[in-house]
Amino acid sequence: MDLTPEGAFFSPDTGWKDFHTRSKELARTNQFSHVLLADISDFYNQLGQHRIQNALEMVAVSAERSRNVEKFLNQLTAKQSQGLPVGPTASDVLAEACLIDVDNFLLRQNLPHVRYADDFHIFCTSRRQAIEIRHALSEYLFAVHRLSLESSKSSVQHVSQFLKELSDPEEAEQQAKVDKLSELIRAFEEEHGGYSFEDPESPDKSEMLGQAEREALVDLFRQCVERRPLQLGLARYLLRKASQSRTVVLNQSVFENLDSLAPALRDVTRYLAVTIPKAQAAERGRQLVRFCAESDVGNLPFVRMWIVELLVRRPDLCGANIALPHSEESARHFGIRPTALLAKVHNQIDWVRALKETWRNHEPWSRRGLIWSTSVLPGGERRPFLSMVVEQGDALDAAVAKLLLSQC
Repeated sequence: MDLTPEGAFFSPDTGWKDFHTRSKELARTNQFSHVLLADISDFYNQLGQHRIQNALEMVAVSAERSRNVEKFLNQLTAKQSQGLPVGPTASDVLAEACLIDVDNFLLRQNLPHVRYADDFHIFCTSRRQAIEIRHALSEYLFAVHRLSLESSKSSVQHVSQFLKELSDPEEAEQQAKVDKLSELIRAFEEEHGGYSFEDPESPDKSEMLGQAEREALVDLFRQCVERRPLQLGLARYLLRKASQSRTVVLNQSVFENLDSLAPALRDVTRYLAVTIPKAQAAERGRQLVRFCAESDVGNLPFVRMWIVELLVRRPDLCGANIALPHSEESARHFGIRPTALLAKVHNQIDWVRALKETWRNHEPWSRRGLIWSTSVLPGGERRPFLSMVVEQGDALDAAVAKLLLSQC
């Protein structure tokens, strides 16, 4: 697979922009009166892994490689025959491939449609036609994929209502910036008796624009977290935007709304990892651990997983005496790998020594995490252990050990 110019396997462009733009274009052609909005229920969890293999073979991926992908997914889901991890870009690609036949089914009905993952916008010439195609699509999805439409997210809308509700997080952010900048300009002019931006005493344009952008981001995020249910797409977009600019302006709001932001915790973690000020690290770390202990959602495995990931990325959030026991509480879900990574960043040599003698007793991910953590050991102790792993471990164990040996 060729890399992108940025050195990644997949383009950072998720396709959302094209989905939104094309939906708007079709709605404005005056050829359609109604739009069927259809969303597949619990799509990623219900997706059969054997169907993923079949979809890959249909797009000319070799049988051996497609079988290996299926086996890999099977290991990730504890040998369950269905389910695809939510979040990684590779999952989006696999999910897209699995629904190519559904696209073809709709094309055979001569119905223009736009799809983003499992989210469909199907354009119809009447309400009757939209209702009939919803029935046909539901029937096809269940018969072929054993999937069903999410009733709360699937509806028939008049095209005028569809255009009114069609929203793009990026457009909303841009409009909020413009509104905020206009507000700042009016306030400045009122305060300074009509100074223009050409006056030497007027504020810098870029400074004002930056202030407008920050305030717009805060306002949009506040509106987003206050709505029920959470606007997940908007929340994730704003968090990613704030992460890219490394702005701290959302920090307080994020910590005040950790419960409601739980569905977007992956993006919350990535945002907090780069924006929590070092001076506030200890207090924020205590808040995160307290959130896991006291929140109604704090004990959910995926919540625990991302909080531990944040503690690994930011070891200054709490000491080893708090971080390691917190991670060990989730060992039945994730094994010892997260704790091993924490032991490495906190230089907990005693923990590594106590576990390394029984490294073969752990499942693969835990085993490799433990091997990786031995980098904290003294060279004279580390090298013999890693050499033994190279001889006795499987191919991936040996690869991790060889990498560490090359760094000795």
